[in-house]
Amino acid sequence: MLEELFSELDAALGDLDTAAQRSARAARASARASREGEIGRIRRSIEAVTAALPQLTASLEAARERLSRVSTALETNPGALKDEVRELSLKQGWEWQPTDRESTAVVFPVIVTFSGDAVRLDHKPFRGQRPSAVVAGIQRARARFREDASTQSILRAIYRATLYAAGQAQRRPGQRDDSFSADAGAVYEILSLNNPEYTAADFTRHLYLLDRRVNNFIDGYRLSLPASTGTRARTPFRIYGPDGYEHVYYAIRFERVADA
Repeated sequence: MLEELFSELDAALGDLDTAAQRSARAARASARASREGEIGRIRRSIEAVTAALPQLTASLEAARERLSRVSTALETNPGALKDEVRELSLKQGWEWQPTDRESTAVVFPVIVTFSGDAVRLDHKPFRGQRPSAVVAGIQRARARFREDASTQSILRAIYRATLYAAGQAQRRPGQRDDSFSADAGAVYEILSLNNPEYTAADFTRHLYLLDRRVNNFIDGYRLSLPASTGTRARTPFRIYGPDGYEHVYYAIRFERVADA
């Protein structure tokens, strides 16, 4: 519905642009005629402007009315924007992964958050409120994504949080256990305490990125994400990757590797 309303607004604004250009051309013609001192041309140009004004006014009112329809639809149905963005994303062949927050979804690797008619892509405000414009923004964000540039900093943040969750942070590096692990939920809690805007969706995506990576070595340790039945773990972290398969994470483990 929103996309259709925007299309109607497109048509109304196109008519307004045509009427405005016609009026502007006649006004410019009258100014040129005045510079050249041609009274007859000035009269004809002014008459042309006058004749164009009713169409310009009608087009302006039509554009205002279409804009009002769009604004009303966004205000009265706050879920419409999310629904249409989801539908268009699926038509693109993208996986639309819900999260623990109803307002947030992952279109891998982009996190999309809706708040009424406001949209954030990876927590950055997106000004557009048209479904197709939001999808275009998601596509640009996906194209900008550079996995290798960010995963090492993600690994370090998770490594430090796991040290605290596993009770290893107070030990000197040489005195830490050869292997230590922690519940993924406990690690996430530490990370979110340091950064309140860091969501479970962020954390799950970061685990998935590290899971795909081969070179997960840091400070002489190698990261692993062991499988678990989840019977003793907290709620696991789930994400659908671009392969369409669900990936589930329960715990985080670091093991010392002599040649890392």
